[in-house]
Amino acid sequence: GGRVNRLVIFGGNNDGTSFNTVHVLDAADGNKWRWFHPDAKGTPPCPRTGHCATLLEDNKTILIYGGWDPCGEDDDEESDEEIFQDSFLLDTETWTWKSGPKPRYAGGSSSKGAAPNGGP
Repeated sequence: GGRVNRLVIFGGNNDGTSFNTVHVLDAADGNKWRWFHPDAKGTPPCPRTGHCATLLEDNKTILIYGGWDPCGEDDDEESDEEIFQDSFLLDTETWTWKSGPKPRYAGGSSSKGAAPNGGP
């Protein structure tokens, strides 16, 4: 197949809600861009923002790692419990989620306050 020109957006947030939806801006027609919203199968990551997203070498799988949910349970104190250290894989041919690899290094000397899995 030819080169695929597309931008895949996952997650994000507004003032009161974090999202775990997938939105795609696609130029399959060549010059005309269009939005579509695939109904991804499998178990998606929980709603989040601030995550990393990387297209893997197979040019069809996106790795989502980490992130946080600033719209989660509101405490009066600074809340680190909504920081995720998990990963998920999204196949952009079948639009299917699956669990990703476990991180080798979670960052810092303590994982206090980090959620090991932000999936449901």
